Amino acid sequence: LVADYGDSPFDRSMRHWMWESMAPWMHGNNALEFGCLYGEFTSLLVDRFGEVAVVDATTSFLDTTRDRIGNRAEYHLSLFE
Repeated sequence: LVADYGDSPFDRSMRHWMWESMAPWMHGNNALEFGCLYGEFTSLLVDRFGEVAVVDATTSFLDTTRDRIGNRAEYHLSLFE
């Protein structure tokens, strides 16, 4: 299932708009991200917040995100609903 996830042209073109539309509600020093995929939003979160915790159910997505941003976030392998 994980191998089927992609980064479509639509996703790439909408990322900036989605980030800007959420900006007015981003306050404080901490962020919690559920589902990091390839770390696109995680990289934006670590630039904006002092502490970021990432939860994902797949080791491969966590590893990809960790490779992308290093120890700038705290990673948790877990299911969530």
